[in-house]
Amino acid sequence: RFTPFKRVKAILLERTERLRLGLLNQDSSCSLGQTRALSTESESPNEHFRV
Repeated sequence: RFTPFKRVKAILLERTERLRLGLLNQDSSCSLGQTRALSTESESPNEHFRV
């Protein structure tokens, strides 16, 4: 069965996004910290927990 390319790309994007969130989840407890971690990776890990 052939899956349309657009659908495949959407699934792949969703999977990578979920993987990225999962990786951030390991060192960030709150959900707000997940998005902040993307822009504050250079800062100390403690910054992720302070909201």
